Amino acid sequence: MSTIRFTRVNTARALAGAGITAVLLSLATAPPAHADVQARACTFPSTISHHAGKIVGTRNVICNPPGEEGPAPVTVQRSPNGTTNWVTVAHDDGNEGVATYVCAGTGTRYYRLKEATHKMIKAACS
Repeated sequence: MSTIRFTRVNTARALAGAGITAVLLSLATAPPAHADVQARACTFPSTISHHAGKIVGTRNVICNPPGEEGPAPVTVQRSPNGTTNWVTVAHDDGNEGVATYVCAGTGTRYYRLKEATHKMIKAACS
């Protein structure tokens, strides 16, 4: 009787081992499900400019593939010295890709895009 039980246990272990081996072999030889999908490369072109007393920041997203383009979130920030104390003065969450700040006063200040801090201008608003 113990020989039969021993045989059943060994048979169950052998079948389980064969099943695991088959699964591992199929994973090793089958290409991943995403093999035919290309990686998306996205760029975010942006601008900041001064027009008629307004600071205007724009930002879009362009992705390839499949060549999609649309608005992206954009934030305009202001600083008195261009290095510290950046304060958000206008924001768009991506609905239009345009943030506009109507500035006041005659003092020269620095403005930048929070999402692209190298995009900076120095402007007197009046």
